Amino acid sequence: MRRAVSVVLALVLALMLVSVGAVGAKAPGTGDRTGDMELVLNFGAFADPPIEFSDVTWIGTITFGEGEDEVVYGMAFFLTPGKPHPVKPLPVVTHWTEDWAVYELDTFDYGFTGPVLTTFDPGEPVLWGHDSGMTHWKNFTWTGNGHVSGAESPFEEWMGSRTHATGDFGVDFVEGTSWAAGTLRFN
Repeated sequence: MRRAVSVVLALVLALMLVSVGAVGAKAPGTGDRTGDMELVLNFGAFADPPIEFSDVTWIGTITFGEGEDEVVYGMAFFLTPGKPHPVKPLPVVTHWTEDWAVYELDTFDYGFTGPVLTTFDPGEPVLWGHDSGMTHWKNFTWTGNGHVSGAESPFEEWMGSRTHATGDFGVDFVEGTSWAAGTLRFN
């Protein structure tokens, strides 16, 4: 009887060590599957006729993890082909659809002249997908849902995941300034 209990306890201990090893194998800073975004608006996305880089709407960074595990990546949101941004008086709620991509920060290069994106050389994405949602102009918030359609190291395990984005923003059309802050969660 003692021998049987010892074998069972040894198996339970082995299974616990295997499961702890699998959890520890995740890339640093990406284990919690939520990124904090800080973005600026490319006012060139509203140019008529379109200008260079007018397909990039929002650009900035996304940060995964905290403290020593914090990892910062570049991020950009793009107009979905065939779905231009309407240039008309804004209603209380607007709907949007877009593509997004996450890049290694050391390859992510962009620049603005005033409020218009004039250089954009991000490198190859390590994570990308598509989402759609709505903007609430009354309280300056946005929310959306989507999915991951491509993932490279260290995000391979997120391939096919669903996403949920939410945040708030501010835009000063007179000064040509903007900001957005939010989270992007991968389920």
